[in-house]
Amino acid sequence: MGKKLLAICSTLLSLLWYLSLGLSSSSCAQIVNPTGGPRDTIPPVLDTLLSSPNEVIRFEKQDLFFTFDEFLNLQSPAEQVIITPPLDYNFDVELKKFKTVIFKFAEEEILKDDVTYSINFGNAIKDYTEGNVYDLRYVFSTGDYIDSLELKGQVLDAFSNEPVDKALVMLYTSLQDSVVRTEKPFYFTKTNNQGFYHFRNLRADTFKLIALVDKNVNYLFDLESELIGFIDSAVVLTDSFFQPIQLDMFQEVQELRIIEKDIKTKGLATFTFNRVPDSLTISIDRYQDMEYILEEDQLQIWYNPKGDTSVQVILDHPSFMDTFYLSTADKSFDLERHQIDRPNTNMTKAKLLPGDSLQLRFEEPVMMTDTFMAHVYADSIFIDSISLARPDPLDPRNFWIKLPKDTFKTKILQFLPGSFTTMHEKRQDSLKIRYDFATADVLSGLTLSINSLDSTLNYFASLQLKDDVIASFEINQSSTFTKTISPMFPGDYTLVLIEDKNKNGQWDTGNYDQKLHAEKRRIFTIEKLRENWEVESIINWE
Repeated sequence: MGKKLLAICSTLLSLLWYLSLGLSSSSCAQIVNPTGGPRDTIPPVLDTLLSSPNEVIRFEKQDLFFTFDEFLNLQSPAEQVIITPPLDYNFDVELKKFKTVIFKFAEEEILKDDVTYSINFGNAIKDYTEGNVYDLRYVFSTGDYIDSLELKGQVLDAFSNEPVDKALVMLYTSLQDSVVRTEKPFYFTKTNNQGFYHFRNLRADTFKLIALVDKNVNYLFDLESELIGFIDSAVVLTDSFFQPIQLDMFQEVQELRIIEKDIKTKGLATFTFNRVPDSLTISIDRYQDMEYILEEDQLQIWYNPKGDTSVQVILDHPSFMDTFYLSTADKSFDLERHQIDRPNTNMTKAKLLPGDSLQLRFEEPVMMTDTFMAHVYADSIFIDSISLARPDPLDPRNFWIKLPKDTFKTKILQFLPGSFTTMHEKRQDSLKIRYDFATADVLSGLTLSINSLDSTLNYFASLQLKDDVIASFEINQSSTFTKTISPMFPGDYTLVLIEDKNKNGQWDTGNYDQKLHAEKRRIFTIEKLRENWEVESIINWE
C-alpha cells in the first residue's frame, strides 16, 4: 500500500507541475532552468526504493530501473555506458519521465554463467539544470557471489610521457598474442584524463593486459593508426595482488605513404609523408640543376623550370614506388621580379657566442657567386672584408661565415648585392646584419649530472632551447654521466633523454608482434639559466 500511495502522490505532483506550465505559457511545455539564487552543485540522488537493487547475486536478465530525485539529462549513453565483461549484443539506455533511467538488455543476449558484471554509466547521467554528474555503477552476478578483486595503474604515451585519456585497458583470459586482433576482452575499462585506470569486481585468474587507443571502437587492434601498450608477462590476479601497473603506449611504424604532393608550384616540388621516410631512394634522370632536402616528414625538390623538356623523378621505397615528371619548359616563369628573402641567423638578440661563426639560413638552396663580398663596419668605420663563406655540407640552404675579432661593441656585416643567388636566378639584394660577440657577464654555464641510468644500456641526450638543439651527446653503458656546457645564452632549457637501445641517436617506436617496447623517452626541465651564473642540474632517470 505504501508504494501505491507514493506512486499516486508522484503522479498528482507531476500533473500539477505540467498544469502550472500550461497556465503560465501558451507555448509547448518545456523544462526551464531556474533563475536567481546560489548555483546547484549537488548531483542527483538515487532513490533506492524505486530503483533496481545493486549487487544482486544469481541475477536473471531483466530491465534495470534507476529513479532519481530530480529531472535528468541523459547524455551520449552509447559512448558513456561501459559494461564488463562486454555483451554480445547492443544494449539500450533510455530516460523515462525525466527522472528514471532504464537499462535494457537485447532480447537475444545470454549472460554468462557464474560471472560478475559491472555497468558503469560514466558521465551519462546529469541533472537537467547544472549538469552535475551522478556516477552510477551497477554490479550484479549470475553466480553465488560478487567478485571483489581490483587492478589499477596508469597509461602513458611512450614518446611524450604524458597521460593518455580515454584509452581502453583490456584483460583477456586467453594468453595468445593474437587475441588482441581476434577476440573482445573479458574485462575492459577506460582511463581518465590523468591516464589512470581502475578495474573492480574482478575474479581471481591469469590475464593478458593490453592498452589500446581504439580508433574504430571495435575492441580489436586492427588499424595501423591505433596505439597499443602491453607488458611482457601475464597478470596473475589474487587476493594479495596490489601493485599498480604502468602501460606505455606507442604507434607502430606505419607503412610509408605520400599524403600530400605539390608539383604544380614552378621550380619547387614538395612531398609530405605520413612519417619520416627512412630508406627512401631518390633518383633524378639526367638533370644537374636541382637540389633536394629531406627534412622530418617532408621532401622538397628545387629545380630550374627554364629548360626544354621534363625531368623524371623516381621515389623508391620498400613499400611503394612513385614516378613523376617536372616540367622544365615553362617559359612564363617570371624570375626577374624575385629576390632572395632575408636569411635567419643563429644569433640571440643580435649576439653570437665567443668564437662562433655566423650562420645564414635561407629559405631555399643558395650559391655563393664569384662576386661574393661582405664588409664589416663599426660606427661607419670600415674594419675588414670577408670574401669567403662556407656552405653547409648537409643543407644547401645554409652558409657559415667566420667573423673577425675586435674590440668594437656592435658591428654591421654588409653584403654587396648579388653575393648569393639561386638556381632560379634570384639574387640577394644589399643586406645588412647587425651583430656582436656576447661577453662573459651576460652568459651562463651548465653542468649536467645524470644519475640512475641502466649501465647495460645506451642513452642519447639533447639539450634544447625551444625547438633548437644546442648540444647532443651519447651515454654508453654507464650508470652516471656528467657534462659541462659553457658558455651558453641565458634561457629556459630542456633535456630530452632517450633510452637508445640500437644507438641510432633517435627515438624508436615498438612493435607488438615482435614484442618490442618503444624506447623510453623523458623530458626534463632545467633550472632557468641567468646572466653571469653557473647552474648545476641533477637529473634522475628513474
